[in-house]
Amino acid sequence: MADYLERHRFVSGAAQLLRRYFDHHVARDSAALTYYLLFAIFPMLIFLNNLVGMLAFDIEGLLTQLARVIPRDVIDLLEQYLLYVSRVSNRTLMWFSLVFSIYFPYRAANALFLSVRKAYGAGMPTHFLRFQLRVLIYTLLLIVTLVLSLVVAVVGNRVLDFVSGYVYLSDTAIRVWTSFRFVLLGAVLFGIIALLYALALDERNVRRGILPGVLASLAVWIALSLLFSLYVERASRYSLIYGSIGGVIVVLLWLYLTASSLIMGAEFNSVLLRIPPGQAD
Repeated sequence: MADYLERHRFVSGAAQLLRRYFDHHVARDSAALTYYLLFAIFPMLIFLNNLVGMLAFDIEGLLTQLARVIPRDVIDLLEQYLLYVSRVSNRTLMWFSLVFSIYFPYRAANALFLSVRKAYGAGMPTHFLRFQLRVLIYTLLLIVTLVLSLVVAVVGNRVLDFVSGYVYLSDTAIRVWTSFRFVLLGAVLFGIIALLYALALDERNVRRGILPGVLASLAVWIALSLLFSLYVERASRYSLIYGSIGGVIVVLLWLYLTASSLIMGAEFNSVLLRIPPGQAD
C-alpha cells in the first residue's frame, strides 16, 4: 500500500489531505472561525442600523428614487426599516458596535492566520507584534473587500439604467458589466485568499506554495456554496422546524463550509510542497 501511494501522486496527495484534516483538527478550527465570523455579523448590523438612523435621510425622497430600481415589496420593507431606525438610533451604541465590528473580524482573521501557519508547519509566529499588525491590516482590507464585493454583486442592469440617467453609460458598457461582474467578484475573492496565505507566512513560494491552494479553495467554496444553496432551496425546510432561527442555522452552516474551504486550501498547498515535482502519477 505504501509503495502504491509513493508511485501515484494524486492518490498520495488525497490520502495526505484526509490525514491532515484529522491531525490538524480542521473541523475544530473551522468551528472556532465560524463562531468569530457569526459574532462579527451582529455588531456590524447594529452599527449600520444606528448609522442609518443618525444620517437623517429624507426618507420619502430616497424611497421615491429607489422605487425606480428596487421592486415595490422591497421598498415597503425598506420604508418600515428606515422609519424604525430613525426613531431608535443611539450614538453611544453605534460607536460601541463599531469597535466590535472590527474586533470580531480581527479575531476571525487571527484564528485563520494560525490555522494557515499550522497547515504549512510554520509554527507560532516569532515576531508577535509584527504578526498582529499583519492580521490587523488584513482585517481592515477584508472588511473593505466584503463591502466592495457586495456592491459588485448587487449592482446590475436596473441600477446601471438608473445611474445612466445622471452619468452617461453606453448600452455596451452596461451589457459588459452585467456579463462580467461575477468574473470581477471571483478575481477579488482570489486576491483576498492569496493575500491571506501570503501574509500568514514568513516565507512565500507563490507558484507552488500559494496559487494552487487559492484556486482549489475558491473552486471548492463556489461548488459547496452552489450545492448548499440548492439543498436549502429544494430539500430543506428549516423554517418549518426551527422557526425564525432557521435562517441563523443556514448562515452557520455556510460559514462553516467557507472556513473549512479556506483552511483546506492551505493544507493543499502544504501537501503540494511536500510532493516531489518529478514524482510519477
